[in-house]
Amino acid sequence: MGLGLARPALKGMGLDALRSELGSLLVTPAAEEFRRGDRQVFSTELTLRGLDDLLPDGGFPAGALVELSAVGAAGGATTVAVAALVAAQQVVSRDAASYVAGPLVAWVAPERNLHGPALAALGLDLARCLVVAPPWGKLGRIAAKVVESSVFAAVVIDVHPLLAARSGVRRGARASVDDRALRRLAVAAEATGTLVLLRSDRFVPKGLPWPTALRLEIDGGAGELGWTVQVAKDRHGGARGRGIVKPLVNV
Repeated sequence: MGLGLARPALKGMGLDALRSELGSLLVTPAAEEFRRGDRQVFSTELTLRGLDDLLPDGGFPAGALVELSAVGAAGGATTVAVAALVAAQQVVSRDAASYVAGPLVAWVAPERNLHGPALAALGLDLARCLVVAPPWGKLGRIAAKVVESSVFAAVVIDVHPLLAARSGVRRGARASVDDRALRRLAVAAEATGTLVLLRSDRFVPKGLPWPTALRLEIDGGAGELGWTVQVAKDRHGGARGRGIVKPLVNV
């Protein structure tokens, strides 16, 4: 089910059929730049104040697996994830004459808890955002196929039950994406140049350490000022930043 691409024909499609169905919407020059290895950095300055200053690359790196860890559904990870998608949609091909519209992005959300008007208020182009709502048991496999399709510049995946009461999954349950699926996602992100963000719940225990390039811990400790964001893992091994991030639009 899509926010802006809500067509029944998309249900149950294979990757080849999905590419064919969305072909007229794709921005080929930008997509080709990702595949050639020209890694973009997605700046969140249009949506959030202070986040780019904390990130080691000055923005979210394309072709990387990134974890956004928060406490429950209201921990700020949703807004940070939307900011990343908005940034990805702003990528313009180097050949400006061939530019038509921003790249497609996707959100894989088993609980179907996304609120379209709020996402749009933060700047997300809903007409170029596909929402996939697989059952929890098939989340890892379907999410990997979405990333491997090379159709999307950025993909957000809800890997933990952020609304436990509504999903029927108890706190303390195991992660819904296993280690094998996570490795597959990391490889797919690198191969396709896709920014892949894992929206996780800090209360849900993990197995092995996740193969992420970057991990952000987000909480509401800043009160009305916004959220406190800690860079808990950085593939570069540099200093781990911590600061306050505030949305530029109140929703």
